Amino acid sequence: MLAQASGTAQFYDRDTDPAMAKEGMKGFQEFMVKPERVDQILKRLEKVRQRTFKN
Repeated sequence: MLAQASGTAQFYDRDTDPAMAKEGMKGFQEFMVKPERVDQILKRLEKVRQRTFKN
């Protein structure tokens, strides 16, 4: 699976924009406590991704 990936990151919080890292780490923590909220967490992270990495 890793050989077929287009890229990898060893340290998520160090390898991305600080704004995305902060929200991503909060999302990871929330998911660990409330995995049933995965859809809401992903929607929130997608909004942050779009705002942080404007194309």
